[in-house]
Amino acid sequence: MSCGKKEAVILLLKEIRKKNNLTQYEVSQMLNLTLRQYQRIEKGESFLAQDKLNTLEDIFKTPQRVLLAKSYEEVPEFLKNFLP
Repeated sequence: MSCGKKEAVILLLKEIRKKNNLTQYEVSQMLNLTLRQYQRIEKGESFLAQDKLNTLEDIFKTPQRVLLAKSYEEVPEFLKNFLP
C-alpha cells in the first residue's frame, strides 16, 4: 500500500528530524512556532508556510525537493543521501 503525498511528507519530515537528532521542541523553536503548532505539522493537521519550509531546508541541509517528496522512490538518486 502506498501512502499519499500528505502522509509521505509527514513521514519524511519526522524521519529527517530524527536523523538530525532533534526533538520536536527544538525544531519548533528554530521555526518560531509553538511545540503544539509543530506537532500538528508532523501529524498532518496543519501545513508549513513557504518561509518555514525555507527554514527547514536550512536547518536540515536538505533540499525542499526531498522534504516535499511523495515517497522515497520519488527522490532522485543524487539526493537520497539526505534521507535517513
